[in-house]
Amino acid sequence: GQLLRLAADRAGAGGVAYTMTVSAFEIYNDQLRDLLAAGEGEAPLLQLHMQADGRSGLPGLTSLPAPDAECVLRVLQHVKQRRATARTNMNACSSRSHSIVQITCAGTQGEQRFGCGRLNLVDLAGSERLGRSGSGGDAVALRETQAINGSLSALGDVMQALACKREH
Repeated sequence: GQLLRLAADRAGAGGVAYTMTVSAFEIYNDQLRDLLAAGEGEAPLLQLHMQADGRSGLPGLTSLPAPDAECVLRVLQHVKQRRATARTNMNACSSRSHSIVQITCAGTQGEQRFGCGRLNLVDLAGSERLGRSGSGGDAVALRETQAINGSLSALGDVMQALACKREH
């Protein structure tokens, strides 16, 4: 909310005008799903692509205007409702995916355009032991738990490599 208020204050003072957008996707069973895409049912799949500048991108990811904090809060509520969840022995409403909400900001002042900034809000699914979660007997829950634990392990490896300034 403070980011959006700061942008509005600067625009009101005759400074840089900021345009904010919000996107949301989840990583579920090693697949990327657009959580803001229109329509009911399962969220459409996305494919990660490397861009010419070496950065990764998600072509087709839904992006909505975010003029104020209330809009972002509505998106967060929508993400919470659409995200993959299931009941386990450990949690009545366990997140079965990692979700990422991106707030993107672009600035203009007159004819001059400023680069984009992106804030990623990440909510990781929790690691669970198969025996304690009760996932072992259900093939879907077993696959979810394995995907969650594998991706959390990979994230830990990347963070360790970054901390040690190693390739990852």
